[in-house]
Amino acid sequence: MKKILLLTILLMFNISVFSQATYTSQTTGNWTTTGTWTVSGTDSDGNGYPDANDTVIIGHDVTVTDAQAANTVTVNFSGSPTLTISGTSASLSTTSNFTNNSDVIITGGAASDPTTLTVNGDLQQDGNLTVGAGQRLIMGASSNINARGTTTINSGSSSYGSLYFYGTYTQQLAGGKVSYRRYVNSVAGGWDLISVPIASLNIANWAANENDLATNGAQYAIGYYTNTTAAYNSGAGSGADTWVNYTTSTAGSAGNFTPGKGYQMASTSGAEMTFSGVPNTGTVTFGIINSETGVGSDNDPSDGSKFNLVGNPYPSFLSVASVLSANSSVLAWESLYGYSGSGGNYTTYNNATGGFVAPGQGFMVPADANTSANFTFTTSMQSTSNTSMDDFISGDVMDDNRAELFIGFSSNEITDRTRIYFIENMTDGYDNGYDAPKISLANNFISSRLVNNDEGYDIDVQSLAYTELWDKTIPLVVNSQMGDEIILSITHNTTPADLNIYLEDAIEGTMTDLKAGDFVLTLTDELSGAGRFFIHMSADTMSNEDVSTSMLNAYKEVNANYITIEGLATQSNNINVSLYNILGTKVLDTSLSNSVNTQTLSTVGMASGIYVIELESGSYRLTKKLIIQ
Repeated sequence: MKKILLLTILLMFNISVFSQATYTSQTTGNWTTTGTWTVSGTDSDGNGYPDANDTVIIGHDVTVTDAQAANTVTVNFSGSPTLTISGTSASLSTTSNFTNNSDVIITGGAASDPTTLTVNGDLQQDGNLTVGAGQRLIMGASSNINARGTTTINSGSSSYGSLYFYGTYTQQLAGGKVSYRRYVNSVAGGWDLISVPIASLNIANWAANENDLATNGAQYAIGYYTNTTAAYNSGAGSGADTWVNYTTSTAGSAGNFTPGKGYQMASTSGAEMTFSGVPNTGTVTFGIINSETGVGSDNDPSDGSKFNLVGNPYPSFLSVASVLSANSSVLAWESLYGYSGSGGNYTTYNNATGGFVAPGQGFMVPADANTSANFTFTTSMQSTSNTSMDDFISGDVMDDNRAELFIGFSSNEITDRTRIYFIENMTDGYDNGYDAPKISLANNFISSRLVNNDEGYDIDVQSLAYTELWDKTIPLVVNSQMGDEIILSITHNTTPADLNIYLEDAIEGTMTDLKAGDFVLTLTDELSGAGRFFIHMSADTMSNEDVSTSMLNAYKEVNANYITIEGLATQSNNINVSLYNILGTKVLDTSLSNSVNTQTLSTVGMASGIYVIELESGSYRLTKKLIIQ
C-alpha cells in the first residue's frame, strides 16, 4: 500500500513539473515579459513566459534577447508579426516543430557568440526567414524543411550567415527557396575563391542577372581552374589558360554550377551576390586528379598541376579536420589551401592549424592519384564550434602541451609568414596532416625546412615535439631580390616566456634575439633557398660567438634533371662532391665553391636508379641516398 501511495505521489509530482502550457502573444513585447503573453493550461514554473515544455503561438512582434526555449513555435500569418532573435547570447531552441507563416529575423550576435535559432523538429517555412551576416539557423540531425517562403542568409566581408542542415529540403512552392547572399571580393581587391551552396543553378542565367558580378566586355568575372601542364603552357604566358573565365558565348554551354567545385569570382566593388534555389543536401563528391604525368616538363609542380579547386557545397561552416580525415586517401598530403584574396598568397590549413571552412568557400587541395578520385563532402563535417564567423578562419583552441611560433617576412610592403607548431607526439621528420609544403601557386618569401630528413620541400606549416622546443634549430628558406631591405620578425608566439628565440645569419655570422627586436638586412645579392638563416630555440643566452650552424643538404626533385645542393656558403672550404651508383661506382666527382649558397648538378644522361651522394668540406661530411628517374 505504501509503494502504491508513493508511486501516485511521484506521478503527480512529475505531471506538475512537466505540465505543458500554451502561450499566445497578446501584444508586442519581449519574450521574457509576462505581459506579452496569455496562457492556457498550467505552467508549473510560474515565470509567466514560455519554456522548453510549452507551445508558443506568436501573433504580435516578439523579441528574444537572451537564451530561450519552447516545445513548438508558430508565427501566425494574421497581423504579419515578426519574431526577432537579436543580440549577443540571444538564442531560441525548439524541442519539436517550428512553423513560420510571417517573418523571423536572426540578427545582432557577436562573431564569437552568434545569434542562433535551433529547430530540433521540422521547419515549416511559409513566410520570410532572414539570417543575418554572422548569425545561424541550426536544424536538428533528423529535421526536415518544407518551404513555401524564402530563407535569406546574408554575409559580409568578414562574417558569414549559416544554415546547418542534415535532412530533406522540400520546395512546396516556387517561392520556397534559400537565397544565400555570399560576399565576394572586388576585382581590385583580389577576387575570391568560392563554391555555390545551391543545387541546379544555371551559370548563364545567374551571370546574366547578377548585377554585382564584374564584367569586362563579353567576359564574366567568374571562372574555373584547370590543372594540366598543357593549360599552364598555352595562352599568352605561363599559367594563362589554367584560370579560364566564362563569357557571354561560353556560359550558355557551361550548364549548372557543380556542387563541390570551386570557382574564381569577383564583384564590381565588393558585394553580396545572391544564389537562390534548393540548398545542396546529403553527400557531395567532386573528382580531383594529379596531372603531373611524370614525363619531362609535364611533371613540374610549379605549374600547379597537382592542385584542384574544390569548395564547401553547404551554407554552413565545416571542420577542417573532418574534411581532411574523410579525404586522406585521395590527397597527396593532408592539407588544404585558402586564397588570401591579394598578392597571390594562400594560407595552409591542416590538423596543426585547425580551422573551419566558411559557407560557399573555395580552396585548393593536392590530389594524390593521376586518375580521377572523388573528393567527398558530407553533412557530418558541419561544425558549430567555430568562435568566429569569418571566411576560412583558423582554429582558436589552445590545448595544453602546445605552442605556436610564426616567423614573418616583410619587404617593400610585401608580407609573408611561416608557421611552426609544437605539439605532443610530433617528430623532426615529416608528419602527414601536421606538416605541409608551401603551395606551388603561392608566392614564397619565407618558409622552413624539415629539421630531419629534409628533401628540399619548402614547408609552410611545420609541427615539432612540444617536449623538445627548448633545444631546436630550424632551417629557414628566405627568397628576395638584390637591393631589397628585408625584415624577419616574430608575428605570433605562444611559447614559454623564458624560452629564447634567436635568428642566426650564418653568412654574416650574427645571432639576433627576435624577442628583443626584428632582424633587418639590405641584400647585396639575390637571396634564395635554405642554408643561410636558422631559428634557434634555447633556454640559454646566445651571442654572435655562438654562430656555428653548418648546413649542407642535397636533394633531387622528382621532376628535375638536376641535383640541388644547398648551404655551400656556410662552409669555410670548397665542397667536394662524389656521386655513386647502386654498384658503388663513382659516376661524378667535382668540387663546388662556397662563394654561392646554392648550386645544381645535371643528371642528364644518367641511368635511372638509386644513387649515393657524398658531400665533404673540411671535417664535415654528408652522405645521402638520391633517386634519379
